[in-house]
Amino acid sequence: IFFRVSKSTMPSTLYFSNLSYYSQIARIALIDSPLDPEIVIVSLPNTEHLKPPYARINPKLTVPALRLEDGAMLTDSRDILNKVCSETSEPASERGDTIRTIINKLYSVPMGTVAFRATARNNKLFYYINQFLGMNGRREIQKHLDKDPDLREAYVKALEIRNQPPALATNEQFRKAVTTVQPVLDYLDGLLTKAADKFPDKFLLGETYEPLADGISAVLVQWVLWTNKYEEVGVVSPQLTAWLGRVRQTPAWKAVGGEFAPTEILGMVGGNLEAVAGGLFCAVLTLGIILIYVVFQW
Repeated sequence: IFFRVSKSTMPSTLYFSNLSYYSQIARIALIDSPLDPEIVIVSLPNTEHLKPPYARINPKLTVPALRLEDGAMLTDSRDILNKVCSETSEPASERGDTIRTIINKLYSVPMGTVAFRATARNNKLFYYINQFLGMNGRREIQKHLDKDPDLREAYVKALEIRNQPPALATNEQFRKAVTTVQPVLDYLDGLLTKAADKFPDKFLLGETYEPLADGISAVLVQWVLWTNKYEEVGVVSPQLTAWLGRVRQTPAWKAVGGEFAPTEILGMVGGNLEAVAGGLFCAVLTLGIILIYVVFQW
């Protein structure tokens, strides 16, 4: 989806969140690409994507969004990948065809939603925090409906979307979505097996790392591994695991590892919430005991 924000030439800019699956895919795909965008991190927990400054950039109020040098905006991660693909891959080539197939297969899996639903199903604290963030988002939208009349249409649409039933809300919908994961993992495994004939222990398309193949696929595999800690959604083979280790050692991956470190950050949020809550509870309890002791001593 495209819309114009300016007629003047400006640096290309990627707006992304380090907790968004599709943001991570767009971010890794753009590393070393001719587009070479500036990076702006949008905090979803702080509802920065719902505030007027960002709403004027992207009325869809979603991340990622890529502003091109001519002012055109790409507000869908698949459009961003297709743009990178058109800039870096030959249209009529086996390599280009394989990259487009990988992109199509990755977008056959609603991995971000599967991951968050699986975690929420198995981690009550994570579930309640998500509920709180959802309510906070609605309040933010309501606040700006009348306060910012020039953005009213964008906020009305955003509120309509949030009032719809959540994606994969039923067990049947969730299980159906989970069935889309394994075929993609098997396809990636097959690419590695094929490449291993000439380039053993290398990458999906051969000897060299390819952001639009290895990079974006590694994001998917990391999210699968993270989700499997709560509910198994796919089997990651030893061959894929070894390949993921090689991807993580590439300069391109290391360049963004400090920015979003997908599995580590999300694993921390999902896996350690109980530990954090328990620590806070113990701290409050200890403080209460100390206060009671002080009062009685007084």
